[in-house]
Amino acid sequence: MTAETAPSHGAKPAGPFAPLRNRLFAVLWVAAVLGNVGTFMRDVASAWLVLDLSGSPSTVALIQAAGSLPIFLLAIPAGVLSDIMDRRRMLIIIQCLLACVSAALMIQAALGVATVASIAGLTFLGGVGAALMAPVWQSIVPELVPRGELKGAVALNSLGINIARAIGPAAGGAILAAAGAAATYAVDVSSYIIVIAALLWWRRTPDPRDDLSEQFGGALRAGLRYARASKELHRVFLRAGLFFACASALWALLPIVAGPMLGGGPGFY
Repeated sequence: MTAETAPSHGAKPAGPFAPLRNRLFAVLWVAAVLGNVGTFMRDVASAWLVLDLSGSPSTVALIQAAGSLPIFLLAIPAGVLSDIMDRRRMLIIIQCLLACVSAALMIQAALGVATVASIAGLTFLGGVGAALMAPVWQSIVPELVPRGELKGAVALNSLGINIARAIGPAAGGAILAAAGAAATYAVDVSSYIIVIAALLWWRRTPDPRDDLSEQFGGALRAGLRYARASKELHRVFLRAGLFFACASALWALLPIVAGPMLGGGPGFY
C-alpha cells in the first residue's frame, strides 16, 4: 500500500461525505440520483396508466412483476459482464436502452395507443436495463474514490437510491396529475440524457486485456459455484427473499389502494 492510500496512525478517518469532494464521484453520484428519480417517476406513471386501462389488481401487479423478473433472472450474468466488459461503455449502452424504453412509453402515452401488453413489455425491458446496470454501477465505485473513502462512497450510493425513492414517486405523481403520463415519461427520458452526458464526460482508462482475462462462461460458473457453496450468502438470500416478497406486494398493489379503494387520483397516489 502506498503512502497516498495508507492513512497515518494519527490521521482522522474520512467522513461520510468525503467522497463528494471528489469531482468525478460527485458528478456521477448526482447523475445517478437524477436517473433513479426518473426511473421511479416512470414506474408511477406506468402503474397508474395500467390502472386506468384495466383496473384489475392482477394486471396492475403485472407491472411490478415485469420490472422485477429480469433482476431475478439476470443478476448473476450482469455481475459477470461487469467484470469482463468495459464498464463505462456498458453503462452508456444501458442508459441508451433505458432512454429508448421511456421514449417509447412517452410516444404511446402521447398518442393514446398504450396497452397493458405494451406497457408490461416495455417495463420488462426497463427491468433488463436495471438488472444489467446495478452491478456495473456498484463495481465502478472503487475507481472513483481513494480506498479510505470507499465505505463512505458505498453508503452515499445507498443514500442516493433512498433519496430518489423519496423524491421520484412524489414528483412523478405531481407531474402525472398536472400534465399526464407522456410528460412524466418525458422527464424520465431527460434524466437518462443527463446520466449519459456524465458518463461521456468521464474519461475512464480501459482495462488491459490479455490471454489470461476471464471469459463469460468460466466467470459465470465460478459465480454460481460460489453462490451454491456460501452459507453466509444463503442467509442473505433468505432474508432478502422474505423481505422483498412482502414489500413487493405493497409496491405492486398501491395504485389499487390509492385509486379504487380510497378514491384518490394520481396526485394522491
